[in-house]
Amino acid sequence: MTPEITVDGGSGRRPPKTPPILLVLILVVAAIFGAVLVSMRMAREIPTEKPGALAPASTSPAATAMAPQRATFGAGTIQPGGFRASQPPGSSTKPAPSIRLSGSRPRSPLENSPGYDPPEDPESLSVITGRRAAKAVGMPFSGGASTREDLAQMLLAALSARDEKALHALRVTKEEFSVILWPEFPESRPITNITADDAWGMAIAQSVAGAGRAVGQYGGKDLTLLRVEGGPPMVYRNFVLRRDVSLLVRDRSTGVESRLNFAPSFVERNGRVKVLIFRD
Repeated sequence: MTPEITVDGGSGRRPPKTPPILLVLILVVAAIFGAVLVSMRMAREIPTEKPGALAPASTSPAATAMAPQRATFGAGTIQPGGFRASQPPGSSTKPAPSIRLSGSRPRSPLENSPGYDPPEDPESLSVITGRRAAKAVGMPFSGGASTREDLAQMLLAALSARDEKALHALRVTKEEFSVILWPEFPESRPITNITADDAWGMAIAQSVAGAGRAVGQYGGKDLTLLRVEGGPPMVYRNFVLRRDVSLLVRDRSTGVESRLNFAPSFVERNGRVKVLIFRD
């Protein structure tokens, strides 16, 4: 006789089995609940910003003017695309000032610390106007051309001859940049600790690369100048800057018209016109 197996306190009855479908439902609910908890935790950890809040701006002079392949001067930017002026000084639409506005995050974590005293910058408004109040200088431009059209013709002649040296002879020199141009750019004010040599070092590297690229693309071609196009003049005390310059040309051998942007900014002073920088 087979002995009886007693369970449930010796009552002789087996406990009822949990239906398999119920176990599946319990596991599904547990998984959904776990996923909701993880999502809520992640949502609390992701920082949010108010609409219109400004990203923190670096106060480092190196980050401001000497970032890799980019340097900003005055009302514009020297970068791989050449000198890009944001807007003429005195224009009715001013560029956004690089100051902290209400509701934006501070540029430095120290700004909200007790006793924080921002560095004195009496010329901070020059960042908005795009220029400093510089003194008049007497240095003339050496070389160059008398008009923008003449300068464009000289640039095309240098390209046709594959003469990079002739191209560089048509842009501003380091001395002209340091004495005439740099003092009027806001980045030259004392608080930045940026020197003309710093700015020129970035600019000339891009200009050399830009001239070489232009010769590689257009060197040896017989190009006819149709017209010179560009934005409105930006008047400074010692010079006039014209940005977004392009040369509309036609290849005599093929009849194909092209727009050349390798010299995107012209600088005018006392009847002489030169290239500010070549585009890389």
